[in-house]
Amino acid sequence: MSKIQKIIAIILSIIAIASIAATIFIIISNHKSDGPIVEEEPSLDCPMVDGTVTYSGQTDKTALDILASICEIETRTSADGNIITVISIDGITATAPDYWALYINDAYARVSPNNLKATETDTIKWQLESLGK
Repeated sequence: MSKIQKIIAIILSIIAIASIAATIFIIISNHKSDGPIVEEEPSLDCPMVDGTVTYSGQTDKTALDILASICEIETRTSADGNIITVISIDGITATAPDYWALYINDAYARVSPNNLKATETDTIKWQLESLGK
């Protein structure tokens, strides 16, 4: 390699390093922060008290829609897709013979939560119960 080629290689290396440094400076100077970036999961305010979840109905929403909007839930859907069963609420999983029982105005609901529509005057309650009792 000739002396001129070495000088050109050094100049190109300096330009490359300067470009990288300038890019980093631009990124850092455009980032304004008052502290560390913390990614938060959506916080749900599940009204669980002593293993029971109680909330008011909402027009045009099912019991399942409302529950899913306020608590972390897991569900199981029937083969035909018509019946959805809640198997876990706020991390509490019902394992046989236990299940999450659904009540509306203190009466046992006779429909699945995806089919139960209530109004603002209705009270919906989920309670962990056992078939063995």
